[in-house]
Amino acid sequence: MSSKSLLDLPLGIRLKIIHYLPQQAIINLALTNFEFYHPCMKQLYREIAIQPDPPLRNDNRSRESDFQDTSKTVIYGFQHKRGKIVKAEIQEKMIVARLKVLVQSLKVNQELIGYIEEIYVLGDQCSKHEDIAGVLNELIGVLEKLKRFYVGDYRLRKQLDMSCLKLESVVVDEEDLQYDEHVEELLIGHNETLTNLNKFAPHLKSLILPDDRIEYWSWMNHNLLRHKIHMPKLERIKIVFSIEEWELNLQLIELISWENITQLELIIGYKENETDYVIDFYNLIPECPKLIKLSIIQGDIFPTHSVNEVFDLNTFNFLTNVLSTSPKLSYLSIKHNTLQLGDFPDGVEGNYFRRWEIYMVILPKIINSHKLIVILPNLLQSFAGYEQYMNHILWNGCKCSYCEKCLGKLDKYLLYHKYFNSKLGKYRDLNASHLFTTIAYQLNQRMVSDELLTQLNHLAFPLKNKLWDFHWNTSGRRFRCYDIQTIDQEEYDDDTYVPQSEIECKFDNSLYSYVPSSMAHYVDGLVQKLINLNRGNAEADQDEELVDGGDVAFRLNIHKLIINGFSYTLDKEINGTHFYENVYDRLIT
Repeated sequence: MSSKSLLDLPLGIRLKIIHYLPQQAIINLALTNFEFYHPCMKQLYREIAIQPDPPLRNDNRSRESDFQDTSKTVIYGFQHKRGKIVKAEIQEKMIVARLKVLVQSLKVNQELIGYIEEIYVLGDQCSKHEDIAGVLNELIGVLEKLKRFYVGDYRLRKQLDMSCLKLESVVVDEEDLQYDEHVEELLIGHNETLTNLNKFAPHLKSLILPDDRIEYWSWMNHNLLRHKIHMPKLERIKIVFSIEEWELNLQLIELISWENITQLELIIGYKENETDYVIDFYNLIPECPKLIKLSIIQGDIFPTHSVNEVFDLNTFNFLTNVLSTSPKLSYLSIKHNTLQLGDFPDGVEGNYFRRWEIYMVILPKIINSHKLIVILPNLLQSFAGYEQYMNHILWNGCKCSYCEKCLGKLDKYLLYHKYFNSKLGKYRDLNASHLFTTIAYQLNQRMVSDELLTQLNHLAFPLKNKLWDFHWNTSGRRFRCYDIQTIDQEEYDDDTYVPQSEIECKFDNSLYSYVPSSMAHYVDGLVQKLINLNRGNAEADQDEELVDGGDVAFRLNIHKLIINGFSYTLDKEINGTHFYENVYDRLIT
């Protein structure tokens, strides 16, 4: 007779099930039976993330779940509800209140203290609230030994005293770090000199520095290379390649025991009118037989389609070599560094399809020898740089009732807003590339962006439910609202129109909450091509490509995919046909 209760299952299986339960389900289960209380509390308190934004939650009606929202217990403010905006200061007050409850719980039930292994404070908003540092210091005061207490914001770290904690992972800022043999990971924050690095080196498994090229090589040369310090147990490292520091690149490569490396992040800069340097950097990397995770990042803005295409092709050649020598590789992340507001100067439709084919056709073929998790943190942001095709998406894209309404509002938005052109020093008309690039940037903010946490840890954190106010953007100047359409204001080259009345813009965080589901329909189309599901569509790319007979001849080894904050699980039907599930952004009809 089959088991009817969780209590009938062996303890090991019960613990496995609890490990995959979402946050509220763990709390509910703990209240049902004392047998579940301690296992649930251990899971609930084991890894805690503190952040302003709520996590994205699965609607529990998905065909397959990725369980990413169960990776951490998240302390946040309020859930975002469509049609309702909660001010940032109210969110912060709720975070402080919940942290005070956490501290009080630990003081009352000290057994819970031993369950905590890792705490992460994410986002710079937390440092702006006057009470957050006080309650975090109070939390630190009741803790003793844990693996990590990571605080991403430097201003907040300065206000905290973690000297009493025994940590395995430490962020190093101005002050010299007191030696502790238990430290296995050094995250270099605002630090220039670490005089006792030689003491930590024999035990270090991870060394992560900032992404800035100058800061990186200044620290490396001053603290590591000139002393020729060897780290025999090193398993995880970030390398920021520099053309100007070629000899230092070589020295660092020689110091690393590559046969032990399991996680590697490579940051490649940009130099105008040069392309071979990317190949030269990749050729420096020796074989890594134990490599499990690989992250590749553009360290500078690659400003045109042409240089991005060359970068991608060189990267894929390198990836082919890595796959042939790293049988354990199971995680791949490739992140681009895009123009602030997109709009490649050579962003014609033909070039869009060249980039599209590189990622949707060539990449799956290259990696089909390994079963991989593929993370493309801002591919949509890079694709948004092609204005011609973004116009097509806006005006002739998805025709479902939801998208027609949503895309219609975005089209209207363009008619009443302008962006600041820094080269001209004037406001200019927004186009579809500007808008979709900014939306894609906001979608990317769902994912962990702390440079000290790297792009190797995306699955270790739930995706954030991040909203956008439709006006802030990365250029430093907010999009400007107008009371009449931009076409009715003046000549294109003029920037003298002044609104006749105060403007109450209807585009805000609340309206933005409807946008991701619409953008997901475009990304769904990318995924369909990637897994060979667009064959036979009424709008297939080429009619002669129509195939009937399943996916017998098409091998797919990607089982998890994240594109620009959209999470997908990929699998096969019983008959072998591929299917995909958009975990958090699918529309329920």
